Amino acid sequence: MLEDLIVKVFSLLGISIDSPHNYLLNRSALLSFISWLIDDGLLTIDAVDNKLIVSRLRK
Repeated sequence: MLEDLIVKVFSLLGISIDSPHNYLLNRSALLSFISWLIDDGLLTIDAVDNKLIVSRLRK
């Protein structure tokens, strides 16, 4: 799920969320990067049961 991916990336990068504003700003930046990866054909995103699922495309 997309939110799980966001939390995992924040944890891996050592980003601590100390306010809603900080979370939204970092989330926006990460979503922009995910969008770029989708446009480059490296990821796909699908809606399943009203949840967004991000998957890596195998090349």
